[in-house]
Amino acid sequence: MSGQENHKEKYRNYILVITGLAVFNFLFLGTEYFFDDRMAELVPADRVVWAQSIILTVSAAGFLVYPILKRYRGSRQGMVMQIISGVICMLSIWMMTGNRSERSLLIWGCMFFLFAGMFGSKVHDQAADILKNSNHMALMVWNCLCGRSVASVCK
Repeated sequence: MSGQENHKEKYRNYILVITGLAVFNFLFLGTEYFFDDRMAELVPADRVVWAQSIILTVSAAGFLVYPILKRYRGSRQGMVMQIISGVICMLSIWMMTGNRSERSLLIWGCMFFLFAGMFGSKVHDQAADILKNSNHMALMVWNCLCGRSVASVCK
């Protein structure tokens, strides 16, 4: 592989990392805002904050569960788990859209954010794997944090 092809491949990987992290942050923050908005229609502000703390705790648990499930990566069981988790996430968002019960909304929110935490852990793990020998790790992290800050402000 020539130096120019190696250079292109390296920047292609950087773009993949930035895109993956950006998509995850956009989906996570957008769904979190959607959940908060739906919950605010049903309960007072202090209960919204309480519900948000619950879903973020569940998301952190999902983030920690991914390394356990990582050993199935590439196997048939891993593929089946990815398909099932995608279907559960879509079902959870759909159930959050028309839900008029605080308890049910919280349960579906927890379901979604558990899998969102696992997905986020997978995205961050893949980013770390791609960038492990990078000379530009700090620049990549800075770009992702700026993107996250902008997304939070737009929220």
